[in-house]
Amino acid sequence: MLLAALLLAPGSSAWAAPRAVVQGEHHLDAGEIEPGKVLEYDFVLRNQGDASLAIQDLKPTCYCTSARTDLWDVPPGGTATIHVRIDPSDFVGKINKGVEITTNDPANPTLLVDVDIVVLPGIAVLPPELDLGSVGPEGTKKSLKVEVKIPREREMEILGVSSDAAYLEVTHEPLQLEERHGATIWVKVRPGVPAGPFATKVLVKTSDPSRPSIEIPVRGRGPGGLVAQPDKVVFETAAAGSEVGAFEVKGGKNLQVRSSTPSLLAEIEPSAGGAQRVKLRLAGNARSGRLLAKVTVTTADTSQPELVVPVMGLVR
Repeated sequence: MLLAALLLAPGSSAWAAPRAVVQGEHHLDAGEIEPGKVLEYDFVLRNQGDASLAIQDLKPTCYCTSARTDLWDVPPGGTATIHVRIDPSDFVGKINKGVEITTNDPANPTLLVDVDIVVLPGIAVLPPELDLGSVGPEGTKKSLKVEVKIPREREMEILGVSSDAAYLEVTHEPLQLEERHGATIWVKVRPGVPAGPFATKVLVKTSDPSRPSIEIPVRGRGPGGLVAQPDKVVFETAAAGSEVGAFEVKGGKNLQVRSSTPSLLAEIEPSAGGAQRVKLRLAGNARSGRLLAKVTVTTADTSQPELVVPVMGLVR
């Protein structure tokens, strides 16, 4: 009888459950914004339950929206901030963008935070950046395309395109669409690209004094340098003290590794084919919860850049 009473008591652990609530406004109105403006908002998620609240997924409602949080497991009474970034450059007029938050709240597992926006006629850069991937010593055979689209009601002309990187070849031609005009930009890598990861940009000059230039980031990896396979490590769940994966590193001399957190240990050992294998193990005192870490590989060879490998998973 006493045991049954304890199990049925409202304050007992048998009734414990998380409760996800958005603190403050979950729906915002940004009003009218100028073209090209990126919006950033912080939404606060509170756990009003009496058990740990796990944020299981952050799903944007549009490719133009991204979301992140610094805390995936929220204790009872605690809060987590959801950082939302919206880049509506590809839209004109009234739009609504947001993020679906999925948690382990049994009563309300999905919450929506969203923003109403009115985008004034503006410029769309598609894609907004270029990832050239791995590039050999001979450069790239094909050019990648970027389109700069300008509404016809906006008086703007493309005056020219250029890049500070000598290994980039950049050309452009007029773009004429029914509702927009602008330019099609072609980007190609010449021979002589630097070893390892590189990052540069294409600069587009315009006749509009309110936006005299447009920058298009360009990144890739030249021949040589440090290469990791796989380039990131993801594990589902693992106990403290257990191995969670490994990756091989090619290139460089006298490699050293360091982890961004004491909860993750990284150790180098020789591997087949002259590569180095980096083993990953959770520390014996690693705290339970989601692990987001980085392992940095460095080399004594100054011509070889350092390499960062993300590691993520759940410690049980």
